[in-house]
Amino acid sequence: MRDVPKLSPLVAHRVHADPLSGMVFTSESILTICREGLIKIWVRPEQSENNQQSNSSEFALGPASKDRAITSSNKASSSSFKKLPPVLVT
Repeated sequence: MRDVPKLSPLVAHRVHADPLSGMVFTSESILTICREGLIKIWVRPEQSENNQQSNSSEFALGPASKDRAITSSNKASSSSFKKLPPVLVT
């Protein structure tokens, strides 16, 4: 186990000020939920051959890193996202 190399992240982004209480993965987005109840929806980037960029760090700092925040869970339940079973992070 000691022979496994440790990789440093290319980009680090703090998604919430408080620790996460849950994450949900869908085909269109990733939802993050903090302990204070703030839900953020992270829309996945479009995948097309014309949109491919050669530098992954530029891509991570571009439009893909912008988030859309929803401040209450009532608003999140009325969104157009498919309802999937939650994946909890402990």
